[in-house]
Amino acid sequence: MIFLLDTKNEIWAILELAIVSDMVFVPFIVQVSYLGCNKRNVSLLIHNFKLSKFLRFLMGINQEVGPE
Repeated sequence: MIFLLDTKNEIWAILELAIVSDMVFVPFIVQVSYLGCNKRNVSLLIHNFKLSKFLRFLMGINQEVGPE
């Protein structure tokens, strides 16, 4: 997202950036604080986290074989 700032649109661009950042960061902070409030959840998350598995999930790659 690129904002071209000039004198009359500068305030609106800053306001739009604030709104977009709120829409992204507030749910993330709420979820992280919820998951982090319980020691069992944190230990389970750390124990089962694998970067390669997470990246495959983000890219939509599924290599698991299931029953047909």
